Amino acid sequence: MCTGTACWAAERGAALGTVAAGLGVAPASISDDGATSLAPTVCLGLCHVGPAVRDGDVLDAGPGAVDRLLAGACTRAPAPATAVHGAAIPPDGVLLGADDPAWPGLRHALAISAPNGCARP
Repeated sequence: MCTGTACWAAERGAALGTVAAGLGVAPASISDDGATSLAPTVCLGLCHVGPAVRDGDVLDAGPGAVDRLLAGACTRAPAPATAVHGAAIPPDGVLLGADDPAWPGLRHALAISAPNGCARP
């Protein structure tokens, strides 16, 4: 499970605790039967659609990823088409998640970002 800045912010820090409680496994540990582990990591490379989780060989991310993980129904996360100011831009030019109510942090970050990636005064 990613605990990097983008993924932490996507769920306001709640994702790791939700997964730990749902799996019954503390972070950085393995279940008593050895079937399940919860390994926090700084990055899974899916910052454009956090939070990101890994179940076996499947990397899932974005709204619903934690619920899908706990349900055993992870799906492969989308790769960014291109990157502009750290945000994924698909070929149709529509900013990924910018109008989705589940992504308020992305809208806020884009509103205060200058083209050089620094916060506007």
